[in-house]
Amino acid sequence: MVVIADVSTGWKISSVGLTQRLLLTFSLLSRTIGIIGTIIPPIPVYKGWKKPPKDFIKINVDAAVSNGNNGYGIIARNADGFVIAGSYAYDNKAIDAMWAELKAVTFGMKLASSLNLTKIMMESDNATLINTFKNRDKDVTILGCYVKQECRDFNKFDTIQFNWIDRKSNSVADLLNKIAVKNRCDLTFDMDYPMEIHDAIINDAIN
Repeated sequence: MVVIADVSTGWKISSVGLTQRLLLTFSLLSRTIGIIGTIIPPIPVYKGWKKPPKDFIKINVDAAVSNGNNGYGIIARNADGFVIAGSYAYDNKAIDAMWAELKAVTFGMKLASSLNLTKIMMESDNATLINTFKNRDKDVTILGCYVKQECRDFNKFDTIQFNWIDRKSNSVADLLNKIAVKNRCDLTFDMDYPMEIHDAIINDAIN
């Protein structure tokens, strides 16, 4: 029997298959060490959400995993900080947090494609995932293989950048995934965004 212990939660996972053990081990290690050896700071510095350059659209994504209830938040804003579109989604199934974050990026890519965007900046507060996207050609992990599959759609865009952002600065996407879990439903919107995120949108735009 193989037992994997998560020191941050005290949970133990036993008698799991080889693939699942690899995924779980990778997830636990990735909380402290990035794909390319980048140390994720235990207390990230708050820098605030930054407006994208002119002609770019910034898409922030985030995921929440809680006892099989998973929420995904996606928000797209222009160089003035105005919302042009967004969505949240919910599903109910067992999934590791890392793979939920990857799924959030997938939702972000689909949103960008549906809007026919050509220059996008994708931001997530998961440093390991961002490292994987940036170093996908050298990454031989299971996560890296899945990321490469997602990157096959990059030819739809003229330019795509992946940036890491601290969690506090990713507040709008975080609020959206929490709304998804609370309401247990999906929603896609344009400039008429949910009022629950209004204060966070304004705060980002003026700072």
